[in-house]
This record gives sequence, structure tokens and C-alpha cells, in this order.
Amino acid sequence: MPGERTTEGLGDSYAAAADLTTHQYKFVKLGASGIDVTGAGEAMFGVLLNDPNTGLAGSVMHFGIGNLVVNGNSVNIAPGDPLESAANGIGVKSTADKKLVGAIAIDPATADGVIISVIVLCRLQASV
Repeated sequence: MPGERTTEGLGDSYAAAADLTTHQYKFVKLGASGIDVTGAGEAMFGVLLNDPNTGLAGSVMHFGIGNLVVNGNSVNIAPGDPLESAANGIGVKSTADKKLVGAIAIDPATADGVIISVIVLCRLQASV
């Protein structure tokens, strides 16, 4: 089933720089005040595994097999597709060369807001 494969992976805990209570399984970035969701095209630090409020510990997976909220509606996601960040830390298929990629899809997605299993890579540069 999509979104059900997970491993311990490599990660750590960081203070939440904002209210992340609605951002579990989304891409995050690290700033001076802690972690926050990434914006479109921003470099990913990992995937948020819990849902902390401001100042509380957020568990971030940097590498491993985990879950990610994606939008596969406009550009469908197939297993093996590289995923980058869209607005609010949502994963989308990377369709351009030299984009920052934070995960590789294990499961397909054809709708918005779907949680799928991915290989979390922290960030790499796509070669499409």
C-alpha cells in the first residue's frame, strides 16, 4: 500500500521555527531559528516525521525510506521519479534538469495530497 514502507533511516531532531502541526511528511529546510517547510524550488534538509508546534522538537529524516505528501495531479508521479519541493513542502515530480531533488518515488501518485513511500535523499541535483 502507498505510504506504508518506512525504515529507521538517518535523521535527527531540530526545533520547529514555525507551527508545523499540519506539515507531517513534508519537505523541510533548516534555518537559524530551526526547521520550517520548504518553498517551491528550495533546498530540502529532509522530511518531517512528526507534527511539532513552534519551538518543539521536529523529527527529520535525512536519508532512508519514508513517507512524503505529494501532488501527482498535474504531473503524475511514477515509481522512480525524482521529487522536488513545491509550495508548503509538498513533493512534486522534477521535470527539469539541474533541479534540487529530495526524494525518489517508490509509489505512484495521480492526485493532490497523497502520502506515498519514497527514498529520502536530503537533496541531490536532478539529471532528467
